[in-house]
Amino acid sequence: MLCRTALSGISALRAPEAAKFVRFATKKAGGSSQNGRNSIGRRLGLKRHGGQRVKENEIIMRQRGMTFHPGENVHRGKDFTLHASMDGVVQFTWYKQPCRGKLKSRARINIVPYVPGAPQPKSNHEPYVPRHLARMRQRFVDGEDLGPNYWKKIPKHLRA
Repeated sequence: MLCRTALSGISALRAPEAAKFVRFATKKAGGSSQNGRNSIGRRLGLKRHGGQRVKENEIIMRQRGMTFHPGENVHRGKDFTLHASMDGVVQFTWYKQPCRGKLKSRARINIVPYVPGAPQPKSNHEPYVPRHLARMRQRFVDGEDLGPNYWKKIPKHLRA
């Protein structure tokens, strides 16, 4: 049952017969993935630790927001980066600040002048030592002799 359209001269099929000639896809359509994008890291964090010497305008801390507050001889950039205002040694202090009726502990970074020969402020940063290894090391420091097999269990950098 073919019929011709009078206007265009193109043959067209009526609806019931058009359904017989439906073509199905033999392969799945390859859509584009929405994943696979990643941005470069912003290199945030602490650049100079407590007890380290810094020069004027050197970056001490790169951060987003006020995680660490500027103290003496430290100024803050518009992106919250903390810079040294003078040559000296980095020192960390903690203080309590009222916030919504409670006291909140805040960290502050200070720069103290460097004096050659004078004892400098020490860092609070200690390397992590697992508790069981610390106990084993303490036994050797105290002078207990636990036998030669204990030396094999303790890494060289923790031996007394």
